[in-house]
Amino acid sequence: MIVTFQIKLQKHYHWIYNATNITEMNRFLPLVFLACAINGYAQIPEYIPTDGLVAWYPFNGNANDESGNGNDGESQGAVLTSDRNGLPESAFSFDGSSLISGICESNMDMSIGQALSITYWIRPESYAIHQGTGLFTVGGGGAYYDYAFHLAYQGSDDAESRYPYFLAGQSLFEDNAFNISQQPVPLLEWSPVTLTVCNGEIRMYMNCELIFENTSEDLLQPLSQGTEFHIGSSAWNEPANDGLTGDLDDIGVWNRCLSPCEICGIHNSMLASAMVDAGPDVTVCQGDSVILNATGALGAYTWSNGIVDGLAFAPDSSGYVYVESGGDECSITDSLFIDVAVPSEGVDVQFGCDSLTWIDGVTYTESTNGPTAMLANEAGCDSLVTLDLTVNYTTYSTLDTTVINVLEYYGEEYTEDGEYTVYLENQAGCDSIVTVKLTVEYVGLEELEVGPAWTVFPNPAQDQLHIQSLTGDVDAHIRITNMWGQLIWEARITNQGLLDVINWPPGAYLIQILSAEKALQQQVKFFIE
Repeated sequence: MIVTFQIKLQKHYHWIYNATNITEMNRFLPLVFLACAINGYAQIPEYIPTDGLVAWYPFNGNANDESGNGNDGESQGAVLTSDRNGLPESAFSFDGSSLISGICESNMDMSIGQALSITYWIRPESYAIHQGTGLFTVGGGGAYYDYAFHLAYQGSDDAESRYPYFLAGQSLFEDNAFNISQQPVPLLEWSPVTLTVCNGEIRMYMNCELIFENTSEDLLQPLSQGTEFHIGSSAWNEPANDGLTGDLDDIGVWNRCLSPCEICGIHNSMLASAMVDAGPDVTVCQGDSVILNATGALGAYTWSNGIVDGLAFAPDSSGYVYVESGGDECSITDSLFIDVAVPSEGVDVQFGCDSLTWIDGVTYTESTNGPTAMLANEAGCDSLVTLDLTVNYTTYSTLDTTVINVLEYYGEEYTEDGEYTVYLENQAGCDSIVTVKLTVEYVGLEELEVGPAWTVFPNPAQDQLHIQSLTGDVDAHIRITNMWGQLIWEARITNQGLLDVINWPPGAYLIQILSAEKALQQQVKFFIE
């Protein structure tokens, strides 16, 4: 046994599957149901309201009613063409003698609720002089319409203007008035047009705008079995009189009145709730003006806080503002945040050595806290900055010293007479320039040991330093200098002495031991850690 499944999806793509046994068929059946479900929903865009939808013709490769209500059409000479988005085989083209027709299901009967909505996209190419154009008609034939949404000419027409036109009732014309808009449908461009009928209240819209409003006594008539609908021409199909020359697409029929919000969503091919746009968030300096311009939806924008769309105003404080469009029938809102940036003040604390060139281009050589400058802060608003400047200066000093053998000065050793320039950093962070005038006396240890011998311990020292004679009772004059030859300590001792050096700076020191007559007898170098 061979069972063939053929699944038709939108854009007339097909799946064909041959099942040779029950097992294969069972495997494929879930795919069949899934494809059918996807196909049923994929044909109706999200922005098309499905509540009350009785027919939807997207013309995706055919004239079928994709709402699932069975109001399928069949082309009689109309050919597929590209739609307003350039998609091929997604609209139908009519040549003035072609049309699409079908048999109405009972759901096309609008007489019970006396409510109707019809929408379509149209691109007319030309018009016959002094003739109307049939677009969507439900009727039994002849000049008797149940309801129709056509284009009409008015007065001495020049074959370039046609106007949306609603008909209903048991005659060619309405009982009390023509329901003809004064807004023409332009040639050679796509336009969305929608009709709503609610208990005699008739409204027409084009490109989201209300273009016609009237009260009519004409009633929507009951449909008889076998009633036809025609697209692209009138019910009795006299193409010489009212056939369309142009393109049609996305025709929808509802058994209720669409709201202005829903209509604008259809015309913009997007969900109406997402259409109003307040614009991007705004940052403005305090005291400056800003203009807010909303876009989309139905226009007639109402802002919070008394803001008028398109009119400059100066906001007092930061916060959200809201815009509403659509009024009571279809209120759509959006918001944006206004950030009111306040001008700021600040102090720029700076330290300079000898001088500082500031942001105002001025070079300052003295400490000051008076200069100011106006800058733009992160928000782009004025920012007043005051300079708080402390100027430190380079210091100059001279060290004139005589040392024995070597001078250790800031990590450097100097062993020859001369004048040296040493660059240091002072407490202010600037250069400290020291001129060292050095005299070096060269003395060997053997030359010094001319008197009693003395010892120094511990060496290096930390807390205390002992100076002790090695030859008994001897008086001596002791002098201690630092590495720069500066006198640190001096005293007369007999036999021994004990010095507290815990608070002395680490470094090298020189002990000179002199006789009672101040003759140099011995010198010892020691260190403090």
